[in-house]
Amino acid sequence: MGMLRAGECVDPQIRQYHVNGANLCQQLAYETWQYMNAKGYYQAPQLADHTMNTMINAYQQQPPQPQQPLLF
Repeated sequence: MGMLRAGECVDPQIRQYHVNGANLCQQLAYETWQYMNAKGYYQAPQLADHTMNTMINAYQQQPPQPQQPLLF
């Protein structure tokens, strides 16, 4: 929400205040998650190997396509 407010601010000092607040909020949320994860309160979900392989194999490289000249 802070970043949304920052985009609407005309005063640079108030804008920077909202940007700093938004950044501090996301940093605190990440630190809270790290603490909870370390204590075992919240474990990040792990994908099964077959699910991860399915996702990886869903994207295949395409052979290079010949470039067509631009028509003007």
